[in-house]
Amino acid sequence: MNVRILLPLSVALSMAALATAAAPTDASARQMTAMPALGDGAVLEMDSLVADSETGLSHATGNVIIRSDSFNLDCDDLVYSETGGTMVATGQRVQFEMGDITAVSEVLEYNLETGGITLSRSEESRLQPCVTQDQGESTFTAFADRISIETDEDGETVTHFEGHVQMRNAPSE
Repeated sequence: MNVRILLPLSVALSMAALATAAAPTDASARQMTAMPALGDGAVLEMDSLVADSETGLSHATGNVIIRSDSFNLDCDDLVYSETGGTMVATGQRVQFEMGDITAVSEVLEYNLETGGITLSRSEESRLQPCVTQDQGESTFTAFADRISIETDEDGETVTHFEGHVQMRNAPSE
């Protein structure tokens, strides 16, 4: 499976800029902010945002949506750590889409420095993380307790499956 899931390192600058996002005047209003580091038209939408300049943490909550030219992400909560160089998306259903790849889990961790992504589930859940890739005439699907996608020193994408693993390749409809 050839999967490349790399987001720009400059995401850090965009997330840091979120600290200046205006709070809504109406409690039911959604907040939106442009994320130019993710490409033209990239937008982060959420119900609320709290940023702490002392800790370097930004926390977007409530139906968090990222739309960009390279990927889409939907989750309940998104925590960005400027000092740690990580983004963690959580929720009952975290969905990440990039090209012909769709990843679903309860927890998605993204390392801004390495571009590595880890999909996992909460301890009390039975929902296994899942990666699906449309391969034209077939669809590859893999379930595992933990799925890690990273790029090795040769630039090749490596996917690791841990725990109870199920894989299938089915004809596309």
